[in-house]
Amino acid sequence: MFSKSNPMKISIFISGRGSNMLEIVNNVENGYLDKVAIHSIGTDNPQSEGLNLVKKYDIPFFLIDTENKKFTLPRAAEKRLAKILKKEGVFLICLAGFMRIIKWELLTTFDKRIINIHPSLLPKHPGINVQQKAIAAGDKESGCTVHLVDKGIDTGEILAQSKVNILPKDTADSLSKRILAQEHLLYSKVLKDISEGLAPSISPQ
Repeated sequence: MFSKSNPMKISIFISGRGSNMLEIVNNVENGYLDKVAIHSIGTDNPQSEGLNLVKKYDIPFFLIDTENKKFTLPRAAEKRLAKILKKEGVFLICLAGFMRIIKWELLTTFDKRIINIHPSLLPKHPGINVQQKAIAAGDKESGCTVHLVDKGIDTGEILAQSKVNILPKDTADSLSKRILAQEHLLYSKVLKDISEGLAPSISPQ
C-alpha cells in the first residue's frame, strides 16, 4: 500500500497545453495527493505549452523521440521508456492530452497501469472533436472519462466519469471549457483513489 513515506510514483505524458498535468502537480504540491509523487513529465512535442509550465517546478522532464511518426510511438521509443520507467519504480503512467496511441512495450510492462482522461462519456464519442460530435448528435449531456489504456482508441475499462449538461446555446468551445473544469477534478480524484487502494482495477503492488 502506498503512503506518504512510500508514495505512488507517476509519470505524466502530455502533448499540448498540459492543464490536467498542471492540476495534478498542484494537487501534489498542496497535499491533496499526499500519497503521490511525480517522477517525470514526458512529451512528444518540444513546443508543448505544458513543457514551459512544468519548468517552473523541480520535476524532471523528457522529450520522446517520435521518429516523425504521426499517431503512434516508435516501438524502440516505447521499449526505452518502459525499461527506464520500470527500473526507476514508476507505478502509473498518466496520459494527459497525449495524442498518440500506445501499443507496444509500455502496454505490456505497465499492464493496467496506464490511464487516460477523455472529454466525453465513453463509450460514446471516442477519438477527436468529441464536443462537436456530442452537439451534432443532439446529446443532452457530455462529460469526461478516466479509463485504462489498451490497444484501442479510448476503448479501455472505464474507471470514473463526470457529467456535464449540454446547454441549448453551447458551442464546441463553451462545452469544452466546462468539461475541462470537470477533468481537472476527476483526474486527481481517480489518482487519489488509486493511491489509497480504492480502485479495484489497479492494485498497489
